[in-house]
Amino acid sequence: MNKDVIYIEPEDDITDILTGVKGSKAKVVALVPPKKAGVLKSAVNFKLLARTARETEKAVVLVTSDSALLKLAATAGIPVAKNLQTRPEVPTNAVPAEETEPESDVIDGEEAAAVTKSEKKAIKVDEESVVESVDLSEDGEAATEEEADDKKKSKKKKSAVPNFDKYRKFIIMGIVGVVLIVGLLLWALVFAPAATIMVTVRTTARSFSEAVSFTTNEAKEDSLGGVFLLDEQKVTKQSSVEFEATGEVDKGNKATGTLTLKRTTVNSIPLSAITVAKGTKFTQGGRVYITTEATELARLDSTNTSCTSTCSFTVPGVDTATVKVEAEVPGTESNTTSSLGWSGAGSGYSISGANVSGGTSKMVRVVSATDVAKAKEKLESVSAADGRAELLADFPVGLLPIAVSFRSETGDPVSTPAVGEEVGEDVTPKLVAKTTFVMYGVDRVRISEYIEERTKQAISGEAGQMVHSTGVSDNADENKAFIESFRELGEGFTGRLKSVAKVGPEVTDQMVMDKSLGRKIGEVQSLLKSINGVSKVQVETPFFWVSSIPDDINKVTVEITVE
Repeated sequence: MNKDVIYIEPEDDITDILTGVKGSKAKVVALVPPKKAGVLKSAVNFKLLARTARETEKAVVLVTSDSALLKLAATAGIPVAKNLQTRPEVPTNAVPAEETEPESDVIDGEEAAAVTKSEKKAIKVDEESVVESVDLSEDGEAATEEEADDKKKSKKKKSAVPNFDKYRKFIIMGIVGVVLIVGLLLWALVFAPAATIMVTVRTTARSFSEAVSFTTNEAKEDSLGGVFLLDEQKVTKQSSVEFEATGEVDKGNKATGTLTLKRTTVNSIPLSAITVAKGTKFTQGGRVYITTEATELARLDSTNTSCTSTCSFTVPGVDTATVKVEAEVPGTESNTTSSLGWSGAGSGYSISGANVSGGTSKMVRVVSATDVAKAKEKLESVSAADGRAELLADFPVGLLPIAVSFRSETGDPVSTPAVGEEVGEDVTPKLVAKTTFVMYGVDRVRISEYIEERTKQAISGEAGQMVHSTGVSDNADENKAFIESFRELGEGFTGRLKSVAKVGPEVTDQMVMDKSLGRKIGEVQSLLKSINGVSKVQVETPFFWVSSIPDDINKVTVEITVE
């Protein structure tokens, strides 16, 4: 018996489904609804579907496992199957046969017409025939009654094949779990194990004190020979004080004019020309005027070496010259109209003035020298203790400071505005002094290497001993090294390097590694404690299950502490 499969689309209505059933040429029609098929959520539609199946004498099977659709299928007596490969069956909660309603061709929106008794019986007959005769296997042919009987018998004889789809999720989860467990074990046993071995060694203190030299010339450095390069560190601080300007100056215009110079006829007059340089001063009535240009009076003729009344000049007619002048200071007092009373620093010529005018007065407030002197008394210099503290706070970690090299350099106070400069209305003069603090430092590593080498030489006759600490440390509380008696000597400096080194039994990182790798923790502790001078051995692991020291040197850390 052939079958036809109709896949119901979400947008299909009951008319589309009934049309598909009627138009099918197969005796068995399998309806496969989507997950959300609103058209099959109505009991009325199921009854219409059952009626159409009877009228067309076709077996309609609903392929679904939806509980809601199963109930509706049971009400209409329509067989259902879980999939196209399983045998269809009528749900057990079918409508009882005694419920009857008169058949009606019209179905309203409130309630569908019930199936009549005869239809109920027909449904029951159809159910039995469909269940017995319909097979939705992939070959598309319905099984005969004999084949159905044979299948029933064979089911009793043969064990059912398990549905692996049902257990697929659990199988996958099981595989993932196994992989995770294996990976966790691999990590825990191979990658995670690590250890830190802490060894405490008893030592004795050895005082170190040697004279060393210092230089600022890099080419002369010889750290192993006791000559160390100095590194100068500086910090500049400034102190300031505000003050009041009390000075006054006249910032008006200076008077200007022109003087006339005439060569005179006097005995023993020189033959050469007379030059009046720029900047030559002339006075008149106690006021000083300065030439703003240079000029020259012509020289005499060689025959007029001692003329008394008239003199002849090499350049005839050039016996006078004019020169511009400017008052030395501004003010109206420099204005004058008198041509008399002029005198100058030169000789051999007479001076007469013209109108000298244009001088004006404008008194302004300026900083005076007295103001600055008073401000200096109030200016407090920066404390040397503060400068030292700031310098040490910023000192490079890699340098050992030479505390005794500390010095301060204070410059001359600077006034703003400067002495003699005008002070604006909204300006408050300030006096500022800068102090520079200086301290030398030397490389800690080179100092440590020098102390270690000298101490090794000192204990060379003591077998099994080594230098565990030179006393040089970046930590100020732990550092024991310092330099005293620092002073300048010739082209360099000299001083005494002091420290406290620690000497004890020879215990190295490599020695600890050799006695630890691949061994049990308890065994490692016993081996290391047996070394003379080792007072304590502690082993730490990141995880409680790690009971042995890894073989990988990269996973083992050794810490040697001296006491």
